[in-house]
Amino acid sequence: MAVDLYSTALIAIVVVFTDVLCIRFHASSSILEAVAGIILGSVLSVRIEPWLDFLGTFGGLMKSFLETKNANIRHIVSPGMDQFPIFDRGGLPW
Repeated sequence: MAVDLYSTALIAIVVVFTDVLCIRFHASSSILEAVAGIILGSVLSVRIEPWLDFLGTFGGLMKSFLETKNANIRHIVSPGMDQFPIFDRGGLPW
């Protein structure tokens, strides 16, 4: 089973290059990486390997989980607490 690492290496080089550009020009890395991904996928028709797709999906799920874990629930819920009758019993249920 041969793995074509050309597309993976090209994606890695573009990600590093866009990160360097973001640091240099004080721009958002998400925007430049999304634009670079559109150019790679549409114009150059670069396809990612299934294992790289798995790693990206897994990393995105883990990042979402960790961001949710670090969220301040009391800060998020407090502006609208008077709208929910469950919170009238003396505080948050958690």
